[in-house]
Amino acid sequence: MKLLVDPRGSRVLAVFDHYGSELHLMARILTDDQELAERVVIQAIAAHHSGPCTLRQLSAAVYVAWAAWGPHPRTSASLAPVDDSAAEAQLYEFHGLQDDQRAALGLCRFGGHTYRQAALVMGLPADHVAELLCAAMRNLARPRSMPARIA
Repeated sequence: MKLLVDPRGSRVLAVFDHYGSELHLMARILTDDQELAERVVIQAIAAHHSGPCTLRQLSAAVYVAWAAWGPHPRTSASLAPVDDSAAEAQLYEFHGLQDDQRAALGLCRFGGHTYRQAALVMGLPADHVAELLCAAMRNLARPRSMPARIA
């Protein structure tokens, strides 16, 4: 049986295959909600289905989609690592940062932006984004103690 493939669907899949892991990592840095992270990545990729797209454009779309969902209160239970892996421990450290610090770090480190480009995406002055990045790096240099896991 021959499957009919929607050209838009195959393009979305190709973009996801190419950029999906970077975008998902950025979304996971922005939010501790796994489901929301998946939604914003899908929303960002679907919004750019009609033309060429770059990691920078897509990561900016992830940021915009995340920001549109509004603030998401974090609790100590939601911040507790799911497992003992290094990746979960690192996400735990990222989630200890302020939202704007995480956003600046995500855009610059995982989204391919310079701090000036991130400033445009975030609607902030470039010097403020540079300060956010410095504060994020300082805060990450002081590891937080991880909460005890509830079995």
